[in-house]
Amino acid sequence: EKRFGVNVLAAGQEHLARRFASKEDSKFADVPHSVHDGIPVLDGTLAWVGCELDQLVPAGDHTIGIGAVHAAEIGTEGLDPLVWYRAGYTAL
Repeated sequence: EKRFGVNVLAAGQEHLARRFASKEDSKFADVPHSVHDGIPVLDGTLAWVGCELDQLVPAGDHTIGIGAVHAAEIGTEGLDPLVWYRAGYTAL
């Protein structure tokens, strides 16, 4: 049984996006989070989704993971989402 989570970051959380996109080993060190059913949930995010891995699809030099959602929650309300657009972070 393989699981993964998606944390929806808010504007102002660019440092978390950069950290988790890095090859750093200790990504969760000093990052406030909880664990829900084995899935790390970052504090202060807009939402999170917990999934069971259903399929892996090769896509060029990447692999796309497709999951079946088994849990989801809205986190901190009233914040704008963090958006990556045209090679940079921006607001909607």
